[in-house]
Amino acid sequence: MGREIRNDIIKCLSERGPNWVREGIILRDLSIHSADEVKQYLKQLVGEKKIVETVHRIEETDIIVTTYALKSYADSPINSNIEINGVKVPRLMDRDLARAEDTNVLAEELLKYSKVLDSKIDKAANKYMRKHAANIIALFSLFLALISFITFSFKVITINPEISKSEFLIYNIFQILPPAIVLFVFAFLLIFFLKE
Repeated sequence: MGREIRNDIIKCLSERGPNWVREGIILRDLSIHSADEVKQYLKQLVGEKKIVETVHRIEETDIIVTTYALKSYADSPINSNIEINGVKVPRLMDRDLARAEDTNVLAEELLKYSKVLDSKIDKAANKYMRKHAANIIALFSLFLALISFITFSFKVITINPEISKSEFLIYNIFQILPPAIVLFVFAFLLIFFLKE
């Protein structure tokens, strides 16, 4: 466990290098470990001179800020960009003289991404609306067809005194059955479309 925490600390500082990293950020990144253990191994690595520590108080406050960095980044590749969904923006680096413009570039790229995202949302919403409009039209057409079918399927039921009651019942069942089947199919399709 100790070796894993030590490796995770080195990895965190390496990925964020050459910037100094606040203790709180390290604890957040290594939240799978207990905060006390991470702090313990931070002190241990400082004692071994593998990492360096700075502690300073923010002027006119009682806030103490502790930051860490690797002793050397000679063997660590420095990532100069952050990639957000395929869009690369420059990382802000300590002691970087171009910080202001890097911030502007970041804002510009975020604006571009926001526009792309808005376009994707609009397209998805339009596709969704077209799909459901087509479903409503199809259901309405099916409903009209059903009404027409039922209207023309039913014949005037006349009672013939020469046939038995059972024959009369069977005759009417066969007369009502086709529209009933169509009505059942319509109800099934209606439920299916509404679930979509």
